Amino acid sequence: MPQVRRLADVKFNLLRPATTSNFEVTIPMDAVSQTALQEAGIFLNKTREWQLNLLCTEATLPGSSLQTYDDIYNDFTGATERYVHRRQYDEQVDFTFYVNADNYIPIRFFETWIDYIVGVETENERKDTMSADYFYRMNYPRGTPGTQTRRMNALPPGYMSPQGLKITKFEKDFNLSEANLQGGTLEYTFVNAYPFSITAIPVQYDQAELLKVSVSFRYLRYVMNRGWFSQASQDPTGMLLQLGGELLQGDIQGFFAALQQSGASRALMNAAANSMRSLVNLVGGEDLVANIRGGARWASDTFNWLRGIGRR
Repeated sequence: MPQVRRLADVKFNLLRPATTSNFEVTIPMDAVSQTALQEAGIFLNKTREWQLNLLCTEATLPGSSLQTYDDIYNDFTGATERYVHRRQYDEQVDFTFYVNADNYIPIRFFETWIDYIVGVETENERKDTMSADYFYRMNYPRGTPGTQTRRMNALPPGYMSPQGLKITKFEKDFNLSEANLQGGTLEYTFVNAYPFSITAIPVQYDQAELLKVSVSFRYLRYVMNRGWFSQASQDPTGMLLQLGGELLQGDIQGFFAALQQSGASRALMNAAANSMRSLVNLVGGEDLVANIRGGARWASDTFNWLRGIGRR
């Protein structure tokens, strides 16, 4: 049966769509040794990653699909049964970067990363690539954590980034969006990512355009962090039951203390404070709170028990 919706509901749900122009990427620089970066003329370190991240103008949010068996025909007449046996992640994720004019940072960095994958780290090794007898050997996919250059009896850091490549999707008012328990951001973390392709970059005598470079990454899988508050992300049921228990016991101070510990934003806490103040003044003032406290003391043990179930 068709449902009738209020105009306010339509405005709230349909007139605030998510846009594609608000996102942030994190490109890991610790997958390439500092020796390779410095000898390639890229004087960046972990604290200057934002310069490269800021140049990203386009990214692709990843996807996945479920692989199924579809060869079960005879259990039910006229029906084909399909059961899931594997989750298949997309093979790659693509990024496009603006190229800055002073040092061509994106081109230098990703070319250096791919050089490092095929074993080119120092300037002498780069010169060897021009030899007619040049050969190469791939670097280690995974190396010794924390190693920034080659050492005796130690693996190099490895060309894969374990969990450093990230895409964060948000909206302009993401601070206010966190006022609901569904969160205001999406964060995709890619496991064991590395670049495998740099697209050709055309240059021509024509009307000047912004120079861009596109890079494609391989990865093992991705993990989506739903962007909830810290406690709500780990134990949403327990957090909600704790807040409800504080309210039923009339412990307003405990309610806001629990809300703050959950990682809630300031916007949510201000909205909750205004709502509680209006409700108390409208219904019965502090006497109502005292009555609720006296009649609902039994709820304390019950809610503690339910919170334990929520964490299981």
